[in-house]
Amino acid sequence: MIAIFILAMGVAILLGTESTSMRLMGYSNNLSVVNLLTRAKMQDIEYELQQDIAKNGPKEDLLLTDSGDYRDEGYPDIRWESQIQSIEIDDDASNNFVEDVSAQLYGGGGDESGSLSGNLAITQFLPIMVSLMPQILNQLGRRIRKITLNTTWDYLGMEQSLTISQFVVVLEVDSSLSGASVSKSKDSDE
Repeated sequence: MIAIFILAMGVAILLGTESTSMRLMGYSNNLSVVNLLTRAKMQDIEYELQQDIAKNGPKEDLLLTDSGDYRDEGYPDIRWESQIQSIEIDDDASNNFVEDVSAQLYGGGGDESGSLSGNLAITQFLPIMVSLMPQILNQLGRRIRKITLNTTWDYLGMEQSLTISQFVVVLEVDSSLSGASVSKSKDSDE
């Protein structure tokens, strides 16, 4: 009788462990599918954005939102929402950058320990180059877009979500000079 009791307890524990294992395996499989779908959608959005910028040029103060599901891929219960926004580099960030560069090059706080202190040939032209940095940063900011893609799905009655973000930098070369247009992107996951 004691042996049957011990055997029954062992079987109950094994069944519970097997159930947990199967549930975790199902969740892992579901998460893998969601990850692949989300990555593919992010590539589609990036491609469409680059095509739009190549055709129409970069837009100022951009904020686009879109949503849908993965019905075409065979997963109608998995939904996505995307947001594309332009990046704004404010004046404080630009000024802080210029101050930091100046301090490193010339030395800061009366300290003449900057990397270019004493080099007269470079230090004459450096203020002009440093003063152009805010304009350069603003031009770069007009070329950067942040894409945020949020995918949601239900698993065992609970809503799950996966959010990824990517920064896209579109660099265009004047086609009259090179005969081509170049676009590059930089990925970043959050």
